[in-house]
Amino acid sequence: MTRKFTMKLIEAMDEGLINPKRLAESLMGYMSEQEVENFARAEGYLEHEEEEDEEEEDDDSSGDGTVEGEPE
Repeated sequence: MTRKFTMKLIEAMDEGLINPKRLAESLMGYMSEQEVENFARAEGYLEHEEEEDEEEEDDDSSGDGTVEGEPE
């Protein structure tokens, strides 16, 4: 299958006729939030966020079985 319109948009970006940031914003506005999340995760755009979440989880556990903020 050819990607006729995809290629037209890429060519227009390459020629400076379309602002890539504006195109990305338009595409994300067109897509549902779930589609945006699926795309971002599949393409690795959220890897830095997932790494930060893992670091926060490691920081939250004190290693002694207690949870911060809870009485012992």
